[in-house]
Amino acid sequence: MYELKVCSFNICKLSKANMSLKKNGSIIKKIIKEGKYSIIALQEVIDYEGVMLLAKELGPTWTGAYGRPPKMNYNDPEWKKSGKYATEGYGFLWDESKVICATTEILDSFGNSYIPKRYRSYAPRIINQDSNEMIFDRQFNLIRNPYYGRFTPRTAEGTSRLFEIRIINAHIIEGINTTSQELFDSQEYEEEEEVSINEVQLRKKEFRALSNSILPSVDNRIYGRNPLKQTDVKTGLNHYTFLMGDYNLNLKREENPTVATLAANEEHICLLGAHPREIVTFQENRTTIKKSASSEDVMNNKHCLNNYDHFTYDILKVDDLIIEIDNQWDDPIKNYYANEDNPCKKYYEEVSDHLPIGMKITYGRNSGF
Repeated sequence: MYELKVCSFNICKLSKANMSLKKNGSIIKKIIKEGKYSIIALQEVIDYEGVMLLAKELGPTWTGAYGRPPKMNYNDPEWKKSGKYATEGYGFLWDESKVICATTEILDSFGNSYIPKRYRSYAPRIINQDSNEMIFDRQFNLIRNPYYGRFTPRTAEGTSRLFEIRIINAHIIEGINTTSQELFDSQEYEEEEEVSINEVQLRKKEFRALSNSILPSVDNRIYGRNPLKQTDVKTGLNHYTFLMGDYNLNLKREENPTVATLAANEEHICLLGAHPREIVTFQENRTTIKKSASSEDVMNNKHCLNNYDHFTYDILKVDDLIIEIDNQWDDPIKNYYANEDNPCKKYYEEVSDHLPIGMKITYGRNSGF
């Protein structure tokens, strides 16, 4: 059995300047180290330098990557690129003593392996960043394209050929002109496809594009192509694809009905066809924090607002895995800020306005590993 822990973390404007002046790197390091995470998918990243400063804080075996999606034009009915880049991007951090970026074998012009074999590493990238990247149905629905990384475990012998984890790191747009508080103060509405786009409808459209189109397309991708026969080179690796990040949408909760909520048929999506899929969204803890909360509020679990951060995957494709979502994880505000006068405010200033979420993946249940 092989265990790997993955974390998704909206880290709230991670940048070189904020790492130097505001962020508490030692606390963020404790959160990641105590969670025993090997891969971190970051949202709200401002620059590459911020990612690498955090990687340096984590230790010499850690490295990272940064991607900034193209900014979409809100006023264009086809959501075409404006030619500019979004202010907020994404990052990945990973511990190279445990995982590496996935590799693809390079073949010669006749489709034969080199001796010794040659491999090309697949660096994380913004999906549909250029004409050579994958094109997806309904990509026009995404205002901020997701960030995509492929990772494989590293064993004591070096590069592992056990399996591959594909991560789609997403941050669904919150809204164009409306704050999240205004959304929660608003009334329920009846969603109609033909009405003018509003914030919640836009969030749900983006989620559908990610879950119904991008996730299956990424999962179907086979890497490596024989240049002579134009056929895919089979690596023999099992791969598993996960969508994760800040969806700005709650899973349905009876105690807090809100328009910013996934319906039951959106939480659990059944796609029919030659290759049926059951795409399910998990992680029910509230992860966005209040601006102000007392120590008593924190100890009584009354310091969080929304359940916005999630993991999504096809449950029919993970037979070889045991997946455990950290539904009862250690709350970093309780662990490090409970004695502050305003724990949430201090955590927000030094870390983020979101709590991280974690997932443990155990490989080998049916594989004999």
